Amino acid sequence: MLKWIDFIDPNIGSGGLIDGENFMQHLHQALRTTRFEELAIPLKVVAADYWRREQVVLQSGELLPAIKASMAVPGLFTPVRLNSKILVDGGTVNPVPYDLLWPECDITIAVDVMGTMSANTQEIPSFFDAILDSIHIMQQSILMRMMRIRSPDIYIKPDIMDIRMLEFYRADEIYRQAQGAKDKLKKELERLLA
Repeated sequence: MLKWIDFIDPNIGSGGLIDGENFMQHLHQALRTTRFEELAIPLKVVAADYWRREQVVLQSGELLPAIKASMAVPGLFTPVRLNSKILVDGGTVNPVPYDLLWPECDITIAVDVMGTMSANTQEIPSFFDAILDSIHIMQQSILMRMMRIRSPDIYIKPDIMDIRMLEFYRADEIYRQAQGAKDKLKKELERLLA
């Protein structure tokens, strides 16, 4: 069972509370490939250029630095220097990047796994909850604007409730909560392909 605390390697003063290197070492051991070019299915990873304030799409070269950049949540994980850029979490510019598929796919499917927290309107959030939930609010706003411009063919939002960003160890519970979305996706695909 993986708990996020197992991956904490404090890096205060370097742009984030966590360097993320411990998690990257774990991921390196779990992956069977190290480069985008070795993947059987093409992959595009989204990060954000911190200084230019724009989306960066990574799709070639080493996988792990791209993944590390894509998950560098501002204030939590240290930004990543890659290809002469300082990169942070791609969710800050494009939280559900279904638009990257339009030129290459006949059907686009967006799966929004941001989840929802139970509302306690009288509770003042903790320091970390205030930061992470504010990022979540911004991501939802970006996604809603994207969908008003052009929606994917299928949009799925699993009913994931009360799972915090770093709770890797709750994967089984997440899968259980997402079962309804899996069934919905299957029906939507059958409808589109009929």
